[in-house]
Amino acid sequence: GEGVAGLRKRVAAWHQHHERTVSDAEFILIEEPAMLNAAGEQQLLQTVEALRADRRVRLVVFDTLARCNAGDENTPEGMGAIIRTLAGLRGHWPGSSTRLRHHQGKDDGKNLRGHSSLYGALDTSLRVRKHENRCQLIHHKQKDAEELPDAWFQMQPVAFQLHALDDPENSLVPVREEPGLGAGAKKRTLSAVSYTHLTLP
Repeated sequence: GEGVAGLRKRVAAWHQHHERTVSDAEFILIEEPAMLNAAGEQQLLQTVEALRADRRVRLVVFDTLARCNAGDENTPEGMGAIIRTLAGLRGHWPGSSTRLRHHQGKDDGKNLRGHSSLYGALDTSLRVRKHENRCQLIHHKQKDAEELPDAWFQMQPVAFQLHALDDPENSLVPVREEPGLGAGAKKRTLSAVSYTHLTLP
């Protein structure tokens, strides 16, 4: 997806911050966009099944919808194909979820770019807003449950070196601020790095 180029640095910084090795990673990164249509669904299924060994598939992330979309996101037919593909993946891997990173519409409200059927199909909708060196996670929609309050994260610089002969590099790791505490309060690190606008369980 769109974030592949910078993901290597983000992953390395996250593992450095948490004192873990990159070999501990429990995910598969596919650099080519997986198309959100029937053909792309079958290709993705075959690819993941060939790579996952005995690991259980819990979450499939598409970054972004626009990059993985082969149709017209503004029509009910185009968006319907996307929704059917996501449902097909969840059916193949019971208990798994699918997550889309998607762009907001032109206004500053809850509207998403493309046909409205996508928002209707979502169980959860999250939005990330940047405020200098902080990020705000906004809960836009939660089906059959109460929406959660906003969460705030400090983007903490982390230096790392993948190999002994490599030059040092830097990236950012999100560190969650404890709710209700002021500046300088103790902060809690995220258990995973995930930036998303939309989630379809």
